[in-house]
Amino acid sequence: MATTSVVCERVKVYCRLRPQLVSQESSPEDDSTFVTGGTVAPASGAAVTIPSSTGAHSRNLVFRESGPPKDFEFDACFPQCTTQDAVYATAAHDLVESVLQGYNATIMAYGQTGSGKTHTMMGPSEDGPDRGVIPRCLQGLFQSCKDRSLRFHLSFVQIYCERVFDLLEPATVSTALAICESEEDGVFVEGVQKRMVRSVEKECLHWIHVGNANRTVAATNMNAHSSRSHAVITIQVECIDTAQATSQVVQKSQLHLVDLAGYVSG
Repeated sequence: MATTSVVCERVKVYCRLRPQLVSQESSPEDDSTFVTGGTVAPASGAAVTIPSSTGAHSRNLVFRESGPPKDFEFDACFPQCTTQDAVYATAAHDLVESVLQGYNATIMAYGQTGSGKTHTMMGPSEDGPDRGVIPRCLQGLFQSCKDRSLRFHLSFVQIYCERVFDLLEPATVSTALAICESEEDGVFVEGVQKRMVRSVEKECLHWIHVGNANRTVAATNMNAHSSRSHAVITIQVECIDTAQATSQVVQKSQLHLVDLAGYVSG
């Protein structure tokens, strides 16, 4: 999972370990083991360990197999017990605030199919404690409407076979769109539909469901509904100066929320 930091002007990378499934835990033939904390891994199998830390989150991940252990450093590592709220607070909250200040930002999840990318980004439900990064980002943006005049537009595209398709426009869902660049808008997808949205539950999540229904999926050995395309939800934020008669847009920014296609190893 990677995010762009406004303060540090660099990409931040976080690692989250997914809990094992019951079938994986009970399989005597599976030598690979994912553990956290001080748990000792079986000598015959590989193990990933997040050492305990005095801070909020450890920055290190240790991989043990045959030979010396390998140490990897991230901006933060989330063990299996990490809540959705803790992931959002650490990896996404500051980016939402930066978008409201006029900066562009991107949050993406990358990993093997079945590793929990969609769970982290969307969650098993869109409300309650298990909601993912995307619903929480949307709620953070819309809560700011109470303090300022903002206007939001949502677009949803998929990148499949190196071509871009609009998931919100049935008439063009099978037509590839062009990526362009201009001085005013920067890099953008030409012709993509932007839906004006005024609420999270009734409008944003509705259009996300519409887009997901048009997304390309296929079964794999690890995931019966594996996403075979990269999905990019873009929220365009416009700050409006209501003091002027024409309600002029004085600031534009975008938040890109990306659920990458799962890769299959081997």
